[in-house]
Amino acid sequence: MGFTNTSPHGGPVYVKTPTQTVADLNRLRAFVETTGNQKVGTTTQRNDPSTVKWEGLLWWDTTLEILYVYSDGAWTAIAGVPAIGTLNHAGGITSRPAVERLERDYRGQVRGAWVGQYSAALADGSTLGTMPEGFRPPETIEIVAAMSQGGTASACLVTIGANGLIRVYGIGGTGNSKVSIPLDYPAAT
Repeated sequence: MGFTNTSPHGGPVYVKTPTQTVADLNRLRAFVETTGNQKVGTTTQRNDPSTVKWEGLLWWDTTLEILYVYSDGAWTAIAGVPAIGTLNHAGGITSRPAVERLERDYRGQVRGAWVGQYSAALADGSTLGTMPEGFRPPETIEIVAAMSQGGTASACLVTIGANGLIRVYGIGGTGNSKVSIPLDYPAAT
């Protein structure tokens, strides 16, 4: 048996010969272990145009920990492990762990809540922190949040950029040092 070519599904093609080599058997073993009708690999590998795909192929994405199926020329998430994240806080902000929750489900929806207590009154445009990779929106989003501690409780506007930067606006000199942010938005893919 000798390796001669690659099939349309990316597998090795063999022809009968009087001998089979260790390299032939190792190549066949590697193909069977990693393929069948399911492949395992990174998001980059899955989205690579040169990756061999076929209708009904299952792909476990090791980057996102999501199972996809290839159908009608596109990948569709069908199951996954929720990803848990932690905000990278800016200097002067201390999070209150009892009310920090950041989760991204297998469909890419980010949900959670974050309450940050700043060491002094927040100024308009203050940077609160950075959203971790995988939890960032595809473009800048705006969220209505609540401010308290130090002045009259009020609403404010929090932005989360595609680069993950989290900022607060619309403070209006209230003197508040605490911001409570509800999170519910799609993450960039």
